[in-house]
Amino acid sequence: MAVAPKRARKRGRNAQRRPAPGFMDDVLAMAGSLADSRKDHAAAQLETLAASLRQFGGSLPSLPLIGSYAGAAAEGLDDLSGYVQDNDLAGMIADARELARRYPLAAFGSSVVAGLVIAQFLQARGSSVLEARRSSLRVSAEDGDAA
Repeated sequence: MAVAPKRARKRGRNAQRRPAPGFMDDVLAMAGSLADSRKDHAAAQLETLAASLRQFGGSLPSLPLIGSYAGAAAEGLDDLSGYVQDNDLAGMIADARELARRYPLAAFGSSVVAGLVIAQFLQARGSSVLEARRSSLRVSAEDGDAA
């Protein structure tokens, strides 16, 4: 019989740890406003990347197939840039969910590829930070030996 009050106390403690219902809405609203403020920058970066792809494709007249792929990719990036400018974060999330519902295998594959790219980026960044730290430790040790 003493177990029931203990469980009730545990539930009470867990209930206190849960954020208030409006808290998550506030966090999502803040994230949305931050994303909205940065979306013009992201759209500009996408347009810059599209221009670079067009330039790359134009620099390969002897490889017209690669040039046409680069042009098609640039058009896609221009479309994506317009989409980012025209939609808010909530709309983009809703569209991503709908796309994942329609094409679950493609969504899974894209998630795996994105995860691998992010892991490679983090690993490269971590190793460069580690190398910089080792380098600074070597310089510190050499300075200590010289004194």
